[in-house]
Amino acid sequence: MDKTDIRILSLLGENPRTTFSEMAKKLDLSVAAIQHRLGSMESSGLILEYGAYVNLGSIGGSKVIVTGQLSGKLESESIKTIEKQGSIMYLSLGTSNTLFVQAALHRISDLDELMRFIELNCRVLNPEVYFVGGASSSVPFLTDDSLVGDNDSLTDLDCRIMKSIHKDARKPFAIIANEVGASTKTVKKRLAKMLESNRMVYCLTSRTVAPGVLGFDLFVKLRSSASRVSVAKSLRENPLFNLSSYILISNVLDMLYVSIFTETVKEASEIINALRNQPEVVTVKANLITEEYFFETWVDRMIEEGKIRSRQFKKNKAT
Repeated sequence: MDKTDIRILSLLGENPRTTFSEMAKKLDLSVAAIQHRLGSMESSGLILEYGAYVNLGSIGGSKVIVTGQLSGKLESESIKTIEKQGSIMYLSLGTSNTLFVQAALHRISDLDELMRFIELNCRVLNPEVYFVGGASSSVPFLTDDSLVGDNDSLTDLDCRIMKSIHKDARKPFAIIANEVGASTKTVKKRLAKMLESNRMVYCLTSRTVAPGVLGFDLFVKLRSSASRVSVAKSLRENPLFNLSSYILISNVLDMLYVSIFTETVKEASEIINALRNQPEVVTVKANLITEEYFFETWVDRMIEEGKIRSRQFKKNKAT
């Protein structure tokens, strides 16, 4: 994996339906080269899926990150229990026995239950909770409710379309139409409307633990005067940093979470040192990911919650 592969991942993270020709033009490569690189990343298991999900903000939900240090080893039985929990999307283990969890919550009141579950099953010392902000990149959960159109709601057809593509957002329109029992024109129209109203968002899911790849979680503390969005976008556009995605922490206003891919520890050290030397940066806390797990049980719950909220929206509108 090299910097060109990371740029391809970045483009697909913004829009998984980006065509080969569009990527080739932006990266000044041939279509064949793009196809070869993408095929290699898919066959190696680096790219897991091109996702499409319900926007949590549109159903009153939120995404949280919980991190802390494990007091012991996380056993395989614990992983199975976590998979069944229903809101945990992703879990990774890193250096110094660090735990990193991402979860999708229906409502803020679900946080207490999640924290009790993590403390009981993961035995985390002094866990910290971060709420994901709405302007984050490559995160399928915008939490800014002002972005969601009040004049629209998810229909049963919308939910069927989302289920059809939630693991393959690059699926051709004709195949989606056949699976949901609608015309290609209707599918294109409903997808466009869901994206425009932010009822649905795309997300690329890729591994950070794979042969020839080192993945790092970085918690970056910025100066209070810095604009986090501007800093994050600037870092992402700079090929020096190999930035694959970033997350704004809404409950810690000077905090930015970023993930990077590298081929060697030396390269990672150079990137982290360069990041620390940025004028807007105060400190960088780095964590090398050694194990990671992806869970799917939260997806159907969120789609179902979206349907329930849409029906309630229609009912309230009618009255």
